[in-house]
Amino acid sequence: MKKVLGFLRSMRFGMLLLVLIALLSILGTVIPQEQTLEAYQAAYGRGAYAIMAVGLDHLYSTWYYIGLYILLGVSLLFCSVLRFGRVKRAKGALLQAAERAEPLQGFRAADPGAVLGRHRFRRCGEGYLRNGLGLYGSFITHLAMLLMLAACACVFALEVKTDYAVMVGDEVTLEDGTVLHVDDFAMESEGKLDYVSTVTAVLPDQTVQSGTLRVNEPKRFGRYKVYQQSYAYAGQLDIRTAADAKDERVTLDSAAFISLDGARGVSYMGSYGSYIRTADGDVLPPGFGDQQGEPVDAYMIAVLDGENQEARLQPVDETFEVAGVYYTFRSPMAYPGLRVKTIPAPVMPALYASFALLLAGLYLCFFHVPVAASVRGDGVALKSPKDIEALEDALRGQSETTRTE
Repeated sequence: MKKVLGFLRSMRFGMLLLVLIALLSILGTVIPQEQTLEAYQAAYGRGAYAIMAVGLDHLYSTWYYIGLYILLGVSLLFCSVLRFGRVKRAKGALLQAAERAEPLQGFRAADPGAVLGRHRFRRCGEGYLRNGLGLYGSFITHLAMLLMLAACACVFALEVKTDYAVMVGDEVTLEDGTVLHVDDFAMESEGKLDYVSTVTAVLPDQTVQSGTLRVNEPKRFGRYKVYQQSYAYAGQLDIRTAADAKDERVTLDSAAFISLDGARGVSYMGSYGSYIRTADGDVLPPGFGDQQGEPVDAYMIAVLDGENQEARLQPVDETFEVAGVYYTFRSPMAYPGLRVKTIPAPVMPALYASFALLLAGLYLCFFHVPVAASVRGDGVALKSPKDIEALEDALRGQSETTRTE
Protein backbone atom coordinates (compact mmCIF):
# COMPACT_ATOMS: atom_id res chain seq x y z
CA MET A 1 0.00 0.00 0.00
CA LYS A 2 2.86 2.36 0.82
CA LYS A 3 4.34 1.74 -2.61
CA VAL A 4 1.02 2.59 -4.27
CA LEU A 5 0.69 5.80 -2.25
CA GLY A 6 4.30 6.64 -2.98
CA PHE A 7 3.74 6.21 -6.71
CA LEU A 8 0.53 8.29 -6.67
CA ARG A 9 2.28 11.24 -5.01
CA SER A 10 5.52 10.92 -6.98
CA MET A 11 6.69 13.61 -9.38
CA ARG A 12 7.17 10.97 -12.09
CA PHE A 13 3.49 10.01 -11.95
CA GLY A 14 2.37 13.65 -11.91
CA MET A 15 4.55 14.53 -14.91
CA LEU A 16 3.26 11.49 -16.82
CA LEU A 17 -0.33 12.62 -16.24
CA LEU A 18 0.47 16.19 -17.31
CA VAL A 19 2.14 14.97 -20.53
CA LEU A 20 -0.83 12.74 -21.40
CA ILE A 21 -3.32 15.54 -20.70
CA ALA A 22 -1.24 17.97 -22.78
CA LEU A 23 -1.07 15.55 -25.75
CA LEU A 24 -4.81 14.88 -25.64
CA SER A 25 -5.54 18.61 -25.34
CA ILE A 26 -3.47 19.24 -28.46
CA LEU A 27 -5.55 16.63 -30.29
CA GLY A 28 -8.71 18.33 -29.05
CA THR A 29 -7.45 21.63 -30.42
CA VAL A 30 -6.41 20.25 -33.82
CA ILE A 31 -9.54 18.10 -34.35
CA PRO A 32 -12.77 20.14 -34.46
CA GLN A 33 -15.08 19.07 -31.66
CA GLU A 34 -18.73 17.97 -31.82
CA GLN A 35 -19.00 17.92 -35.61
CA THR A 36 -21.02 15.52 -37.76
CA LEU A 37 -19.62 12.36 -39.34
CA GLU A 38 -19.96 14.01 -42.74
CA ALA A 39 -17.82 16.96 -41.64
CA TYR A 40 -15.09 14.62 -40.36
CA GLN A 41 -15.23 12.58 -43.58
CA ALA A 42 -14.74 15.74 -45.61
CA ALA A 43 -11.69 16.68 -43.53
CA TYR A 44 -10.11 13.27 -42.67
CA GLY A 45 -11.58 10.73 -45.10
CA ARG A 46 -11.69 7.21 -43.66
CA GLY A 47 -10.03 8.46 -40.50
CA ALA A 48 -13.39 9.98 -39.54
CA TYR A 49 -14.62 6.56 -38.35
CA ALA A 50 -11.62 6.19 -36.02
CA ILE A 51 -12.22 9.69 -34.63
CA MET A 52 -15.83 8.85 -33.85
CA ALA A 53 -14.98 5.40 -32.47
CA VAL A 54 -12.51 6.62 -29.81
CA GLY A 55 -14.45 9.77 -28.95
CA LEU A 56 -12.06 12.35 -30.38
CA ASP A 57 -15.12 14.24 -31.62
CA HIS A 58 -16.02 15.01 -27.97
CA LEU A 59 -12.61 14.50 -26.37
CA TYR A 60 -13.04 16.73 -23.32
CA SER A 61 -16.03 14.74 -22.07
CA THR A 62 -14.62 11.25 -22.67
CA TRP A 63 -14.10 8.91 -19.72
CA TYR A 64 -10.34 8.65 -20.25
CA TYR A 65 -9.75 12.42 -20.43
CA ILE A 66 -11.83 13.02 -17.30
CA GLY A 67 -10.12 10.02 -15.66
CA LEU A 68 -6.68 11.56 -16.21
CA TYR A 69 -7.85 14.74 -14.50
CA ILE A 70 -9.22 12.76 -11.57
CA LEU A 71 -5.92 10.91 -11.16
CA LEU A 72 -4.02 14.20 -11.34
CA GLY A 73 -6.31 15.59 -8.65
CA VAL A 74 -5.69 12.57 -6.43
CA SER A 75 -1.93 12.91 -6.93
CA LEU A 76 -1.99 16.62 -6.10
CA LEU A 77 -4.20 15.98 -3.06
CA PHE A 78 -1.72 13.46 -1.65
CA CYS A 79 1.17 15.82 -2.37
CA SER A 80 -0.58 18.78 -0.69
CA VAL A 81 -1.60 16.86 2.42
CA LEU A 82 1.83 15.31 2.89
CA ARG A 83 3.67 18.57 2.30
CA PHE A 84 1.49 20.38 4.83
CA GLY A 85 2.63 17.92 7.46
CA ARG A 86 6.23 18.27 6.36
CA VAL A 87 6.10 22.09 6.44
CA LYS A 88 5.12 22.02 10.11
CA ARG A 89 8.29 20.05 10.88
CA ALA A 90 10.59 21.63 8.30
CA LYS A 91 11.37 24.80 10.27
CA GLY A 92 12.59 22.92 13.35
CA ALA A 93 14.53 20.44 11.23
CA LEU A 94 16.27 23.26 9.34
CA LEU A 95 17.24 25.05 12.57
CA GLN A 96 18.59 21.80 14.03
CA ALA A 97 20.57 21.17 10.85
CA ALA A 98 22.12 24.64 11.19
CA GLU A 99 23.21 23.80 14.76
CA ARG A 100 25.01 20.70 13.47
CA ALA A 101 26.54 22.43 10.43
CA GLU A 102 30.16 23.53 10.14
CA PRO A 103 30.77 27.23 10.92
CA LEU A 104 31.06 29.54 7.93
CA GLN A 105 34.75 29.93 7.05
CA GLY A 106 36.04 33.51 7.01
CA PHE A 107 33.21 34.97 9.10
CA ARG A 108 33.97 36.65 12.39
CA ALA A 109 31.97 39.46 13.95
CA ALA A 110 31.66 41.05 17.37
CA ASP A 111 27.85 40.82 17.08
CA PRO A 112 26.91 38.04 14.61
CA GLY A 113 23.20 38.51 15.42
CA ALA A 114 23.32 42.12 14.22
CA VAL A 115 25.02 41.09 10.99
CA LEU A 116 22.38 38.42 10.40
CA GLY A 117 19.65 40.99 11.12
CA ARG A 118 20.95 43.22 8.37
CA HIS A 119 20.52 40.27 5.99
CA ARG A 120 16.86 39.80 6.92
CA PHE A 121 17.37 36.98 9.40
CA ARG A 122 14.83 36.86 12.22
CA ARG A 123 15.33 35.34 15.65
CA CYS A 124 13.61 31.97 15.89
CA GLY A 125 14.06 30.16 19.18
CA GLU A 126 17.77 29.60 19.75
CA GLY A 127 18.65 30.28 16.14
CA TYR A 128 17.90 32.60 13.23
CA LEU A 129 15.72 32.11 10.13
CA ARG A 130 15.57 33.98 6.84
CA ASN A 131 12.80 33.63 4.21
CA GLY A 132 10.78 31.30 6.40
CA LEU A 133 7.81 31.58 4.01
CA GLY A 134 9.92 29.78 1.43
CA LEU A 135 9.28 26.58 3.40
CA TYR A 136 5.65 26.82 2.27
CA GLY A 137 6.49 27.27 -1.43
CA SER A 138 6.10 23.64 -2.47
CA PHE A 139 2.92 23.21 -0.43
CA ILE A 140 1.35 26.39 -1.86
CA THR A 141 2.33 25.38 -5.42
CA HIS A 142 0.66 21.97 -5.13
CA LEU A 143 -2.37 23.44 -3.38
CA ALA A 144 -2.72 26.05 -6.16
CA MET A 145 -2.54 23.35 -8.84
CA LEU A 146 -5.22 21.39 -6.99
CA LEU A 147 -7.46 24.47 -6.75
CA MET A 148 -6.83 25.30 -10.40
CA LEU A 149 -7.80 21.76 -11.35
CA ALA A 150 -11.00 22.08 -9.31
CA ALA A 151 -11.78 25.45 -10.95
CA CYS A 152 -11.23 23.96 -14.42
CA ALA A 153 -13.56 21.10 -13.52
CA CYS A 154 -16.18 23.69 -12.51
CA VAL A 155 -15.71 25.42 -15.86
CA PHE A 156 -16.49 22.19 -17.71
CA ALA A 157 -19.28 21.12 -15.37
CA LEU A 158 -21.07 24.44 -14.89
CA GLU A 159 -20.71 26.12 -18.26
CA VAL A 160 -23.98 26.73 -20.07
CA LYS A 161 -24.09 25.94 -23.79
CA THR A 162 -26.79 27.35 -26.05
CA ASP A 163 -26.97 26.83 -29.81
CA TYR A 164 -28.43 29.43 -32.16
CA ALA A 165 -29.13 29.21 -35.89
CA VAL A 166 -28.84 32.78 -37.16
CA MET A 167 -29.42 33.83 -40.75
CA VAL A 168 -26.95 36.20 -42.38
CA GLY A 169 -28.21 39.69 -41.64
CA ASP A 170 -30.22 38.55 -38.60
CA GLU A 171 -29.38 38.83 -34.91
CA VAL A 172 -30.05 37.10 -31.60
CA THR A 173 -30.36 38.65 -28.14
CA LEU A 174 -28.66 36.81 -25.28
CA GLU A 175 -29.69 36.58 -21.64
CA ASP A 176 -27.91 39.74 -20.42
CA GLY A 177 -29.01 41.85 -23.40
CA THR A 178 -25.94 41.25 -25.56
CA VAL A 179 -26.95 41.28 -29.23
CA LEU A 180 -25.08 39.08 -31.73
CA HIS A 181 -25.51 40.08 -35.39
CA VAL A 182 -24.27 37.75 -38.15
CA ASP A 183 -22.75 39.99 -40.83
CA ASP A 184 -21.52 37.27 -43.17
CA PHE A 185 -20.96 33.52 -43.51
CA ALA A 186 -18.79 31.59 -45.95
CA MET A 187 -17.95 27.92 -46.35
CA GLU A 188 -14.67 28.54 -48.14
CA SER A 189 -11.66 30.68 -47.36
CA GLU A 190 -8.73 31.10 -49.75
CA GLY A 191 -10.04 28.21 -51.86
CA LYS A 192 -10.23 25.77 -48.92
CA LEU A 193 -13.16 24.35 -46.99
CA ASP A 194 -13.40 26.63 -43.96
CA TYR A 195 -16.60 27.66 -42.19
CA VAL A 196 -16.22 31.34 -41.35
CA SER A 197 -18.73 33.67 -39.66
CA THR A 198 -18.30 37.41 -39.23
CA VAL A 199 -20.14 38.56 -36.12
CA THR A 200 -20.77 41.96 -34.54
CA ALA A 201 -21.76 42.09 -30.87
CA VAL A 202 -23.41 44.97 -29.05
CA LEU A 203 -22.80 44.55 -25.30
CA PRO A 204 -25.22 45.72 -22.59
CA ASP A 205 -23.14 48.90 -22.09
CA GLN A 206 -23.47 49.57 -25.86
CA THR A 207 -19.85 48.66 -26.54
CA VAL A 208 -19.53 47.27 -30.07
CA GLN A 209 -17.16 44.38 -30.77
CA SER A 210 -16.56 42.49 -34.02
CA GLY A 211 -14.85 39.20 -34.73
CA THR A 212 -14.40 36.35 -37.19
CA LEU A 213 -15.28 32.85 -36.04
CA ARG A 214 -13.79 29.66 -37.43
CA VAL A 215 -14.01 26.05 -36.27
CA ASN A 216 -11.91 25.78 -33.08
CA GLU A 217 -11.27 29.54 -33.20
CA PRO A 218 -13.96 31.09 -30.97
CA LYS A 219 -14.22 34.73 -29.97
CA ARG A 220 -15.16 36.25 -26.63
CA PHE A 221 -17.78 38.97 -26.53
CA GLY A 222 -18.24 40.27 -23.00
CA ARG A 223 -19.04 37.32 -20.71
CA TYR A 224 -19.80 35.01 -23.64
CA LYS A 225 -17.56 32.80 -25.74
CA VAL A 226 -18.99 32.23 -29.22
CA TYR A 227 -18.05 29.25 -31.41
CA GLN A 228 -18.58 28.44 -35.08
CA GLN A 229 -20.42 25.21 -34.37
CA SER A 230 -22.31 24.12 -37.50
CA TYR A 231 -24.06 25.30 -40.63
CA ALA A 232 -27.32 24.71 -42.47
CA TYR A 233 -29.07 25.71 -45.66
CA ALA A 234 -32.23 27.78 -46.02
CA GLY A 235 -34.31 27.89 -49.16
CA GLN A 236 -34.90 31.26 -50.79
CA LEU A 237 -38.13 32.07 -52.59
CA ASP A 238 -39.14 35.23 -54.47
CA ILE A 239 -42.88 35.90 -54.52
CA ARG A 240 -44.91 38.49 -56.42
CA THR A 241 -48.68 38.83 -56.50
CA ALA A 242 -48.85 40.07 -60.11
CA ALA A 243 -46.75 39.65 -63.24
CA ASP A 244 -45.47 43.23 -63.04
CA ALA A 245 -45.23 43.43 -59.22
CA LYS A 246 -41.99 43.62 -57.24
CA ASP A 247 -40.53 40.39 -55.86
CA GLU A 248 -40.53 39.82 -52.12
CA ARG A 249 -37.84 37.49 -50.76
CA VAL A 250 -38.83 34.77 -48.28
CA THR A 251 -36.18 32.71 -46.48
CA LEU A 252 -37.28 29.19 -45.53
CA ASP A 253 -35.35 27.32 -42.82
CA SER A 254 -37.94 24.55 -42.39
CA ALA A 255 -40.80 22.92 -44.26
CA ALA A 256 -43.63 25.38 -44.89
CA PHE A 257 -46.79 26.01 -46.92
CA ILE A 258 -46.76 29.35 -48.74
CA SER A 259 -50.20 30.62 -49.76
CA LEU A 260 -52.25 33.81 -49.85
CA ASP A 261 -55.64 32.19 -49.32
CA GLY A 262 -54.55 29.23 -47.20
CA ALA A 263 -55.68 26.71 -49.81
CA ARG A 264 -53.72 27.28 -53.02
CA GLY A 265 -49.99 27.70 -53.02
CA VAL A 266 -46.64 25.93 -52.70
CA SER A 267 -45.52 23.40 -50.08
CA TYR A 268 -41.78 23.72 -49.42
CA MET A 269 -40.33 20.38 -48.27
CA GLY A 270 -36.86 21.58 -47.34
CA SER A 271 -35.09 19.31 -49.85
CA TYR A 272 -32.58 20.70 -52.36
CA GLY A 273 -30.09 18.96 -54.63
CA SER A 274 -28.58 18.41 -58.05
CA TYR A 275 -30.70 16.59 -60.64
CA ILE A 276 -30.88 16.16 -64.43
CA ARG A 277 -33.26 17.64 -66.98
CA THR A 278 -34.09 15.26 -69.81
CA ALA A 279 -34.69 16.21 -73.41
CA ASP A 280 -38.42 16.06 -72.67
CA GLY A 281 -38.04 18.70 -69.94
CA ASP A 282 -38.54 16.32 -67.03
CA VAL A 283 -36.40 16.86 -63.91
CA LEU A 284 -35.27 13.53 -62.48
CA PRO A 285 -32.72 12.20 -59.96
CA PRO A 286 -29.35 11.30 -61.54
CA GLY A 287 -29.34 7.76 -62.93
CA PHE A 288 -33.10 7.43 -62.73
CA GLY A 289 -34.14 4.80 -65.26
CA ASP A 290 -30.85 5.29 -67.14
CA GLN A 291 -32.12 8.69 -68.24
CA GLN A 292 -29.58 11.18 -69.57
CA GLY A 293 -29.75 14.96 -69.42
CA GLU A 294 -28.15 18.21 -68.40
CA PRO A 295 -27.49 18.93 -64.69
CA VAL A 296 -29.87 21.26 -62.90
CA ASP A 297 -30.31 22.37 -59.28
CA ALA A 298 -33.83 22.01 -57.95
CA TYR A 299 -36.06 21.97 -54.86
CA MET A 300 -38.55 19.25 -54.03
CA ILE A 301 -41.94 20.94 -53.66
CA ALA A 302 -45.65 20.27 -53.93
CA VAL A 303 -48.03 22.57 -55.79
CA LEU A 304 -51.60 22.80 -54.48
CA ASP A 305 -54.14 24.45 -56.83
CA GLY A 306 -57.63 23.71 -55.64
CA GLU A 307 -58.22 20.00 -55.85
CA ASN A 308 -55.10 19.46 -57.93
CA GLN A 309 -51.91 18.50 -56.11
CA GLU A 310 -48.59 17.84 -57.79
CA ALA A 311 -45.24 16.89 -56.24
CA ARG A 312 -42.32 17.88 -58.43
CA LEU A 313 -38.72 18.98 -58.62
CA GLN A 314 -38.64 22.72 -59.26
CA PRO A 315 -35.43 24.11 -60.86
CA VAL A 316 -33.99 27.30 -59.40
CA ASP A 317 -34.43 30.65 -61.15
CA GLU A 318 -37.50 29.44 -63.08
CA THR A 319 -40.74 31.26 -62.36
CA PHE A 320 -44.10 29.46 -62.14
CA GLU A 321 -47.59 30.65 -61.31
CA VAL A 322 -50.18 29.28 -58.89
CA ALA A 323 -53.59 30.98 -58.55
CA GLY A 324 -52.28 34.31 -59.85
CA VAL A 325 -49.19 34.34 -57.60
CA TYR A 326 -45.73 34.03 -59.15
CA TYR A 327 -43.02 31.98 -57.42
CA THR A 328 -39.28 31.79 -58.18
CA PHE A 329 -36.97 29.61 -56.11
CA ARG A 330 -33.39 30.82 -55.79
CA SER A 331 -30.23 29.01 -54.76
CA PRO A 332 -30.27 28.25 -51.03
CA MET A 333 -28.43 30.39 -48.52
CA ALA A 334 -25.96 28.85 -46.09
CA TYR A 335 -26.13 30.19 -42.55
CA PRO A 336 -24.14 29.41 -39.41
CA GLY A 337 -25.02 27.59 -36.23
CA LEU A 338 -23.39 29.43 -33.33
CA ARG A 339 -22.66 27.91 -29.94
CA VAL A 340 -22.62 30.40 -27.08
CA LYS A 341 -20.91 29.37 -23.85
CA THR A 342 -20.96 31.10 -20.50
CA ILE A 343 -20.12 30.04 -16.95
CA PRO A 344 -21.37 31.24 -13.55
CA ALA A 345 -19.72 34.52 -12.51
CA PRO A 346 -17.72 33.21 -9.47
CA VAL A 347 -15.91 30.47 -11.42
CA MET A 348 -13.52 32.60 -13.47
CA PRO A 349 -12.37 34.73 -10.47
CA ALA A 350 -11.68 31.46 -8.62
CA LEU A 351 -9.62 30.24 -11.59
CA TYR A 352 -7.65 33.49 -11.74
CA ALA A 353 -7.11 33.40 -7.96
CA SER A 354 -5.72 29.86 -8.15
CA PHE A 355 -3.37 30.98 -10.94
CA ALA A 356 -2.18 33.91 -8.81
CA LEU A 357 -1.65 31.51 -5.90
CA LEU A 358 0.39 29.27 -8.21
CA LEU A 359 2.63 32.19 -9.17
CA ALA A 360 3.07 33.03 -5.48
CA GLY A 361 4.02 29.43 -4.72
CA LEU A 362 6.54 29.32 -7.57
CA TYR A 363 8.04 32.63 -6.40
CA LEU A 364 8.49 31.24 -2.88
CA CYS A 365 10.05 28.06 -4.28
CA PHE A 366 12.63 29.75 -6.51
CA PHE A 367 13.20 33.24 -5.11
CA HIS A 368 12.44 32.98 -1.40
CA VAL A 369 15.00 30.38 -0.33
CA PRO A 370 14.80 29.57 3.40
CA VAL A 371 18.06 29.74 5.35
CA ALA A 372 18.66 28.84 9.01
CA ALA A 373 21.61 30.19 11.02
CA SER A 374 23.18 29.21 14.30
CA VAL A 375 25.52 31.60 16.16
CA ARG A 376 28.79 30.08 17.42
CA GLY A 377 30.63 32.66 19.50
CA ASP A 378 31.74 35.25 16.95
CA GLY A 379 30.90 32.98 13.98
CA VAL A 380 27.80 31.47 12.39
CA ALA A 381 26.76 28.20 10.75
CA LEU A 382 24.26 28.23 7.88
CA LYS A 383 21.93 25.59 6.46
CA SER A 384 19.60 25.77 3.46
CA PRO A 385 18.01 23.27 1.06
CA LYS A 386 19.50 25.22 -1.87
CA ASP A 387 22.79 26.82 -2.86
CA ILE A 388 23.47 29.99 -0.83
CA GLU A 389 27.00 30.80 -1.97
CA ALA A 390 26.09 34.44 -2.73
CA LEU A 391 24.69 34.89 0.78
CA GLU A 392 27.80 33.33 2.32
CA ASP A 393 30.03 35.75 0.38
CA ALA A 394 27.84 38.68 1.47
CA LEU A 395 28.12 37.65 5.14
CA ARG A 396 31.91 37.33 4.87
CA GLY A 397 32.09 40.79 3.35
CA GLN A 398 29.82 42.19 6.06
CA SER A 399 31.94 40.65 8.80
CA GLU A 400 35.08 42.27 7.31
CA THR A 401 33.33 45.64 7.24
CA THR A 402 32.24 45.18 10.84
CA ARG A 403 35.79 44.35 11.98
CA THR A 404 37.18 47.38 10.09
CA GLU A 405 34.69 49.68 11.78
